[in-house]
Amino acid sequence: MSIFTAPNGDLLAADPENHLIVRVRRDGVLQIVAGTGIRGFAGDGGPATRAALAFPTGVTMDREGNIYFTDTANSRVRRVNPAGIIDTVAGNGAINDTGDGGPALAASFGLLRGITADRAGNLFVADEQAHRIRRITPGGIITTVAGTGIPGFSGDGGPAIQARLFEPQGAAFDPEGNLLILDRRNGRIRRLDTRGFIATIAGGGQTPADNGVRALDAFLFPVGIAVNPAGTVLFSNPFRSHVLELLRDGTLRVAAGRGTRGFSGDGGPALNAEFTLPTGIAFAPEGGFYVADTNGLRI
Repeated sequence: MSIFTAPNGDLLAADPENHLIVRVRRDGVLQIVAGTGIRGFAGDGGPATRAALAFPTGVTMDREGNIYFTDTANSRVRRVNPAGIIDTVAGNGAINDTGDGGPALAASFGLLRGITADRAGNLFVADEQAHRIRRITPGGIITTVAGTGIPGFSGDGGPAIQARLFEPQGAAFDPEGNLLILDRRNGRIRRLDTRGFIATIAGGGQTPADNGVRALDAFLFPVGIAVNPAGTVLFSNPFRSHVLELLRDGTLRVAAGRGTRGFSGDGGPALNAEFTLPTGIAFAPEGGFYVADTNGLRI
């Protein structure tokens, strides 16, 4: 389950098992943004609440208030505009890895995961199966910005399009405009800088650990990622039931979770809490952060 904090403080969530995109308002009211709860593909051009989705995974919002999500089992990226109308912005529905340099609507994807947007309105999607990060411009053109399509690890210090990724799960922008990529099977966070070059900034055995967590354990198949305006990075480790915090000085520490699976700790210190499967991460506007505990069916 992916979550995203809207500028007004509302929380958006992709609910793959129920085939829905939902909004949790700041007053606690839950609203359906897109989907009927029945798996399928239908509804483009009409109200999003009457559309059929299939295992939506990632969700984000641009500066104009458009909500974008990866409709994963439909192999498409879809948009809900502020009026509540849904359409497709990328993907032809085929499961493949094609289309670079052409219209995003004619492109195909392998297995879409996370999605984020930059200030210019470009969308960036992680394709786990194609081992790429791809960009969709506001004009509807798609290109690869990181990854060769071959799984593995290589390329640090060089152009990101010549580097190998292994099942990237998501990405988020830091305050300098660099794209931080969660390279899951490589157990790393990698930075795609504004020049198009890639480097590992955490993981791979080179990150100092603090607060009772081994760096090797911290980067065991990480999933969700978020960055706040101060440059602090949060990411989730569902297999260790932790949320980890990476500070700007490179220090890694546990931000939430005691490392055992379960549900406990509400009302107490986050370090004493238990999660069953923490996945999505989002910063809260007033401080703190949200965690989607997928198997616990809670945020």
